Amino acid sequence: MGDGRVKRAETHVVLIRGIGPESHKLLTMKELETLVAGLGDVRSVLATGNFVVKSSKSADAIAKTFVNAMAKNGLTRPLVMRGLDQLQALVAAEPMAEAVAKRPSKVLAHFLERVASDEAVVALRTRVQSETICIAAGELLIDYADGVASSKLTSGFIERCTGCMGTARNWNTVLKIIAAAE
Repeated sequence: MGDGRVKRAETHVVLIRGIGPESHKLLTMKELETLVAGLGDVRSVLATGNFVVKSSKSADAIAKTFVNAMAKNGLTRPLVMRGLDQLQALVAAEPMAEAVAKRPSKVLAHFLERVASDEAVVALRTRVQSETICIAAGELLIDYADGVASSKLTSGFIERCTGCMGTARNWNTVLKIIAAAE
């Protein structure tokens, strides 16, 4: 800020796609946390590509710092950014309350680069078997009642229908990210 005021730190959530045992061979999330520590208060949550960042830097600057740190270590993965307030709004909306209560590990929030259009949701519903789909607080939620593995609502199909990249987290993980940030 050019007027001498210091920008207040905000809480951002970084969700990196495709983090698992293979990516950990290149760069662990603890190592990545250390590499981006200059952003402010940075914490990895569950070592699966979830970070809480309290920083006065912009979301774009945070994303670039993560992408560059990963690339310097041979890891190229897309990421999605959200504000903590956006995750809190999602939980406060109480989407799919019964499913979340009964099977939180099977309810996935798909964090997309942009809100899925009504047309995209209609296209997704053409593949529904036992799943339920809704948009809540701008996020695509799918209750994979019979499990993700047997579903035709794959990440690839979701991306083709929505025209954008995303990454999914189950409801338990969403709650753990929020808890780590508060």
